[in-house]
Amino acid sequence: MNLKRFNALTTIEACMIMLFVVLLYIYHYQQDNHVLEKESYKTTARAAYEHLNEAAPISIKDKGFEGRFSSEDDIIKFLGEKIKTLKNCPSAHDEYCWSTNWLWPDHDKPGIQLKTMQYVVSDFISEDCSYSGNIPNTCAFIYVDTNGANGPNEIGKDILLFYMTRQGFIPAGTKEDIVTKGSDCDLDNNIYNWGCTAKLLGLN
Repeated sequence: MNLKRFNALTTIEACMIMLFVVLLYIYHYQQDNHVLEKESYKTTARAAYEHLNEAAPISIKDKGFEGRFSSEDDIIKFLGEKIKTLKNCPSAHDEYCWSTNWLWPDHDKPGIQLKTMQYVVSDFISEDCSYSGNIPNTCAFIYVDTNGANGPNEIGKDILLFYMTRQGFIPAGTKEDIVTKGSDCDLDNNIYNWGCTAKLLGLN
């Protein structure tokens, strides 16, 4: 028997086993991190939805939000009165009202910073809540950065879309949403988009 050859093969095999163990560790580490990250997004999404619902109409018998707002300023002022707010901002240029890493396309839109450090901006659509381009009876689009200035500041992860409808708030990506589809979001495979809002909340 060639002992040198035997020892060489053993060394190679040992290195291969060590490499396999390292790769296995890295894989499980990444998987664990992905799971924790996903759960974090779910937690902050639930918090954002709960905050918005603090401002939702109490009764579905009345008109709710219909005819109550004629601009983004009206909506943000209303939300600021209903939700515990740390700061009101005249525009998203203020770093305390919107993340500088992902700025709203129109930086002049007003916003608020909640006491939970979440950011909220509004995109006014219809005073009579007649817009039905995504879901019926939409008055405005509400964008929430669920963890403020902290990262990753990415759509569908910590930057979420909600519809202010006649009777309350609905997350983007529900089954009735004909434009922003929750089926386009795949949390397990790290595919995030606006439709993830409903999926993070378990509503799709």
